[in-house]
Amino acid sequence: MKRPISAHGIAFTVIGAVIGAGFASGQEIWQFFCIYGPRAWLGVAVTIGIFYGLLSLLSNLSRKHKIYSYDRLIEHMAGPVVGSVFKHLFALFLWSGLTIMLAGSTVLANSAFAVPGWPVTILTAAAVFLVTYHRTSGLAKANELLMPFLIFMLGFFFIKSLAIPGSLAPMPVNTASWGLSAVLYVAFNSAVLLVVTPSLVRQVDDSAAIKGTAYACAGLGVLLIAIVYMMQKYWSLVHSSEMPMLVIAQHLIPALPWLYTTLLWIALITTAFASALGIAQYLDRYSSRPNRWMVIILAASSVLAQQGFAKLVGLLYPAMGYLCLTFYVFCGLRYALVRLRLFPLGR
Repeated sequence: MKRPISAHGIAFTVIGAVIGAGFASGQEIWQFFCIYGPRAWLGVAVTIGIFYGLLSLLSNLSRKHKIYSYDRLIEHMAGPVVGSVFKHLFALFLWSGLTIMLAGSTVLANSAFAVPGWPVTILTAAAVFLVTYHRTSGLAKANELLMPFLIFMLGFFFIKSLAIPGSLAPMPVNTASWGLSAVLYVAFNSAVLLVVTPSLVRQVDDSAAIKGTAYACAGLGVLLIAIVYMMQKYWSLVHSSEMPMLVIAQHLIPALPWLYTTLLWIALITTAFASALGIAQYLDRYSSRPNRWMVIILAASSVLAQQGFAKLVGLLYPAMGYLCLTFYVFCGLRYALVRLRLFPLGR
């Protein structure tokens, strides 16, 4: 018998999967939204609209066809032949995402406390392993505990920013490709949606799934608006920082530098949980000793995490976005050809 997860539990799990170190640190929000000036708000609107449609689609497919793991969902959407290629690529993508989250913990330790990052990286990797060991139930419990605190703290910093003046000089703006940037942002984040959605479907009813989807998208929208507002307001402080929101937090509340550090660590570890869950599901299918391989993978990620956070975000996230876009374009073409009876469903 399945243990039910509430609509709020679904929302917290989805938000936790998306709000990683790149989101809460401001690094990915700066690169994908803030640099476009006023058009960043259009990008936010496009992003949340696509998120809602995609999350609803993945949830409906998983419930209708009783699919409870990301690799089987990929095979269903792309077909067994092409799907088998994509599921291996997505496993590599999830490992890259996990490495980025651990890299975030390294930079966090260096930036906030001026200490070597590797002890924090090891601590984060150990926490990820403990949660992943319990698979979906561990992920949901961890997010239900951590996400309310993260959301409350981001709201607190946003309210504080309303009373403190920002940059006086006009912000340089790039207006060239805000739409593509918003689509790429959804695309690379959709990989974690492919992981958590079928895993959650096993433990929710239809009503909770619908409400949870709406709550998750509304929560993401509010948090995106808050972070974009703060980063554009204080752009002169943060435009060259690896952890822009950490700089803003220290500017807003200099007496409590550890406060946003705690929030950032929660953000990066919840997304690391989601990436690790996908890797664990992959290992469950292809290895007789998945937990042993999980330890090896986390160790390798911890080593690579020392290479730099902003560099990894700038390089890997757009590449991940294009991979996901290719996947969805292929799935859309396959669906159209099947409907036109020009392509056999089983291929």
